[in-house]
Amino acid sequence: MWLVHIISIAISSWANSNHPDAADRAEKIFELMKSLKKSSMQPTDFVFSGLICVHANSGLPDAIDRAAELSQQMQSKGIQPDVVTYSTL
Repeated sequence: MWLVHIISIAISSWANSNHPDAADRAEKIFELMKSLKKSSMQPTDFVFSGLICVHANSGLPDAIDRAAELSQQMQSKGIQPDVVTYSTL
């Protein structure tokens, strides 16, 4: 579980960085997490909220669509969006 926290922090750091490649780098971290396929490596609300935030802040043309897609993925996994997630959307 500690690794999920580190991943969440890394994604949140990219969300707050204003770096032009932040969304791509956060997505790579998310894909790495999913590729590990350990039961304890399931994304949490913090991971999804961080990804949604990084896309919302990215300014990329497909940012809104990707944020909405991540919100749907989050809910399909039984993870309910919280106030932070909704305020980002």
